[in-house]
Amino acid sequence: MRLAGTGRALMDFIFDWSRVRPQPMILDWQASPSAIGFYEALGFHPDRVGDFPEYPGFTLDHRSGSEEPAAQHVPRQ
Repeated sequence: MRLAGTGRALMDFIFDWSRVRPQPMILDWQASPSAIGFYEALGFHPDRVGDFPEYPGFTLDHRSGSEEPAAQHVPRQ
């Protein structure tokens, strides 16, 4: 079932969990073609460099202490 908010709620939980870890984290994952729009709607930018550009990578980097463009995610307010 799509558009029920479950995916966003799960990602918000993961982002919150990773933010409060004792050590700064970087989360990096690859998306299937059908999920790219979902991650873009969350504010991520696909990284299509690599062997499989149709399965782009996405990154959330807490090491900078900022969630601005380096994090590639705009938190929901």
